[in-house]
Amino acid sequence: MEAITHIQLLDQVLNVLRALFPQTNVYGEIPEGGFTLPALYGMIQRGEQIKEGELRYRRRLTLELQYHPLEEKNQSSYGVVESLYRRLEILQIGEGLYRGIELNHEMKEGILHFYITYPLTIYRERDRPQAMQTLEQQGGIKS
Repeated sequence: MEAITHIQLLDQVLNVLRALFPQTNVYGEIPEGGFTLPALYGMIQRGEQIKEGELRYRRRLTLELQYHPLEEKNQSSYGVVESLYRRLEILQIGEGLYRGIELNHEMKEGILHFYITYPLTIYRERDRPQAMQTLEQQGGIKS
């Protein structure tokens, strides 16, 4: 299985959100004119990579998803957060399954902030030594 990149993970989460909430605008970046409500905005909040062996790394990517409701009523946000917990715990990217950990949420000024961390193991390929140039061998008998 190939290692996935930060952007592949975020793109897949945004695709899941678009399928899960077809009536909601989903953004990966803040548009110049602001959000058209209701809106879901996803970003990579934090990432870290720790070397665990010669060629193995443990990577943790924490995503923050913000739900901006049409009205500042918490009722619609509660339904959204339940769907996020159910649907984002296990994420499929290609043939790989990635389990989210440390799922949590909070409400700030009428905006739902949902956090999820995906731990990944990355294997780097061993550098192959550069092949030597071909060598022509000549032989003869010394007298």
